[in-house]
Amino acid sequence: MTKKKIISMVIIMLFVMMGIIIAILSQNYQILAFILLADFLITLLMFVKESQKKIIPIMYLISIFTFIFYLPFKNLIEQNNPMYNEKISFITLIILIIAFNGMKIGLLLGDFKKKHAENQDLKKKQNLSIAALLLVCMTAPAMIYRVYKDTLIVSTQGYASLYQSVDTQLFERIANFNTAYIYIFLATLPSKKLLRKSYIIIIPLLLIDLLTGRRGIAIVNIMVLITYEILRLVISNRNLNKLNFKYLFPISLITIIVLFSANIVSQIRLDEQIKIESIFSSFFNQQSQTYEMIESSIYYAPELKMISNNYSLQALYNGVKPLGVAMNWILPENGQEEFFQSNLGNALTYIRDPIYYRLGGRFGTSYIAELFLDFSYLGVFIFNLILGFILSSISKSNFLNWITFSFVLFLVKTFYFLPRESTFNAINQILSVTNILAMLTVWILSLVLKQKNREIINEEI
Repeated sequence: MTKKKIISMVIIMLFVMMGIIIAILSQNYQILAFILLADFLITLLMFVKESQKKIIPIMYLISIFTFIFYLPFKNLIEQNNPMYNEKISFITLIILIIAFNGMKIGLLLGDFKKKHAENQDLKKKQNLSIAALLLVCMTAPAMIYRVYKDTLIVSTQGYASLYQSVDTQLFERIANFNTAYIYIFLATLPSKKLLRKSYIIIIPLLLIDLLTGRRGIAIVNIMVLITYEILRLVISNRNLNKLNFKYLFPISLITIIVLFSANIVSQIRLDEQIKIESIFSSFFNQQSQTYEMIESSIYYAPELKMISNNYSLQALYNGVKPLGVAMNWILPENGQEEFFQSNLGNALTYIRDPIYYRLGGRFGTSYIAELFLDFSYLGVFIFNLILGFILSSISKSNFLNWITFSFVLFLVKTFYFLPRESTFNAINQILSVTNILAMLTVWILSLVLKQKNREIINEEI
């Protein structure tokens, strides 16, 4: 971390603090929106200059813009009225500024971490790559069938019905492994020729959830793929301080196609007239509804706190059962905890729109809202500081180790979706039975392939 960078970040933070003071004195929430916009753009430009080192933080900034920041920026430019009142908008923007600057400080601290060894040759793991790709192909039919069933449910019963029942059939369980196998295949660093050919299969599978209306999942998958492509160039020691047209064009093209496809599918599903000119604005309007969810959480905070005091821990309850059982011994008792499972999305939907709740609809959640309800401003700052440190640290991982790289890709996917995800869902990814079993089966199959190759060679001799 250079002295110039530290000075620049300190100056920006002083500018932010002065802006907050002016906003508080004038009681003008639009000043806060302007500060957040300026802070975001300056930080993004600083990171783009170091795209080789900062690709994961850059993609996270794009993620948080897509899922949260776009809406307050749009409201500022168009001078839209607050969703509830100026006080709620003021508090929401203060929280977002605290979260964003906590993350930036964490990123700076992460720069002190030693970088992984450079100038290493790309290690060939042919058997692992082939094993992972075979498993991708073997689980693809289950994935396609699951999406087909979900598409039928959405088209006949509505999008909310998708979350009313949990399908535990065998094909559903197999389908859950498909994306894990794709990420593991990428982590094995296959040859360039094999990778390009595999994209014919992989990219449609990563985007297939667009058909069910789960646009966020498809967008995050593409963001992970873009991150992987740039990390792959970094591993092979190519200079990426300035992305050249050869790599910028396909990345931009994929992003544009995904944006257009996501909204066209949505408009067809909702039986709306397709308006090409509003595709981008419509996409960001819908994706950044998480901002309104955070505002609603603040507005209904008294009622929500009566239901639970530990929304940020719901991923531990629902995803990691042993930890959930242990937490029950130390967390305060709550009579409605079993019903709501400490899920902020469930509780908020029940309070804000009981009819929509009974129909199976949910407003979703956000780690920022959960942390604020549980631990106030300090909790938001500390968690984002840790998040920034982790984002910076994993950018320096040993990507030549396929197990490490697999976990990095799993975590990156979780972090990119974190703005509209529960706080500790990343722990679920680390301890995910699906991901661990997927890596184990890839390793076992690679050993089988290796043994088969030896037998073939011996027969030829």
